[in-house]
Amino acid sequence: MKRQGWKCAGWVAVLSLLAFPGEAANYRDLNRLARSNACVGCDLSEANLQNRDLSGKDLSSARLQKAQLFRANLSQANLSGAQLASGYLSGANLSGANLSGADLSRAYLSQSVLTNANLQKANLRGAMFSGADLSGANLRDADIRFAILNTAKLCGTTMPDGTQNDSGC
Repeated sequence: MKRQGWKCAGWVAVLSLLAFPGEAANYRDLNRLARSNACVGCDLSEANLQNRDLSGKDLSSARLQKAQLFRANLSQANLSGAQLASGYLSGANLSGANLSGADLSRAYLSQSVLTNANLQKANLRGAMFSGADLSGANLRDADIRFAILNTAKLCGTTMPDGTQNDSGC
């Protein structure tokens, strides 16, 4: 009987790895993220964090390249200096998040909410913000070359040169 229980538990573990591909990449950091409010410098590259509540977490200097953060709640999170290049953050809530100095190059942020987010000195080269809400966001000294901002809401948004953009109010 005990042997059958072990087999079932083994299959559950295997199936959970298949259900969340990428999450097996750095199990220790994923556990740390789940257990505490801080995961500074964690390697969460390619992790599947879709629909997760990460609000208020300290993920400063974390490596989240190619992470799946679709509809994740990152409101008030500290992502300063984080590596989010090519990350998938469509529909994510980043309101009030600190993304200063973060690398969001080629990140997909369509339909994301970035109201009052701090993106000062962030690398936003080639990032897609289609339909995103950047109201009140601070983009001062951010690199927005090749970023797609034409359908983003920019109401009271501080642009890289320090001017305020009120298009979309």
